[in-house]
Amino acid sequence: EVDKDGTVQKQGEHYSRPMTPRSLAVQALMDQKRGQFAVQLLESNPGYKQLEDQRHRSFARLLVSTVERRMGQIDKILSLYADVYPPKKGKNSSLVQACLRVGAAQLLYLDIADYAAVKETVDILKKWNGPRNKVPEPLIKFVNAILRNIGRDGPELLDSNSSESDNVAPWLIKMWHDTWGEENTSKLIAQAMREPHIDLSIKLSPYLMEEDQILELERWRDMMGDGA
Repeated sequence: EVDKDGTVQKQGEHYSRPMTPRSLAVQALMDQKRGQFAVQLLESNPGYKQLEDQRHRSFARLLVSTVERRMGQIDKILSLYADVYPPKKGKNSSLVQACLRVGAAQLLYLDIADYAAVKETVDILKKWNGPRNKVPEPLIKFVNAILRNIGRDGPELLDSNSSESDNVAPWLIKMWHDTWGEENTSKLIAQAMREPHIDLSIKLSPYLMEEDQILELERWRDMMGDGA
């Protein structure tokens, strides 16, 4: 449940977790399971609906959609800075990964001051849980260090170590190559990375596809809008 002051209430205890656009984006990415879209999870969160300013709701949605759209490149850059990425499975691993992705999305793709992107994202970790279940300080410092490094030279590494095709499953790129050719595939990927809504019709029999492939196509259809 969410109190009027934006604090999460759980099992009779009040947790110091203010509902901000960034914290809601992190929560949506943490809650995402196979076959789900984080944007839909965000919009169904009571905390999201309680954000009074439409600009805050729009920013939260922008954060989540940017991570979903650019996750391949974001994860590739994060893996250059972390000795182990994704983080090893543990109590806070999903939280750390979501914060890293949200922070990197701001630093690499959104017009947000580096200081604000790093500070506000790291603050999520500091305020995530109550006094009996705090995120360990070493994890907070780990996220802070990686995001500061990305703010310093991440955009340069993005250009030299990744491409927009990193955001697309290899089998899907091959299918598009075979169907439309390399040039049109490159244009399609570039358009999808920049435009929230384009009209794309993909006619394939689901009986000829693996479940993972169907889910990937549904992810792309959701990114590109209702016309897909």
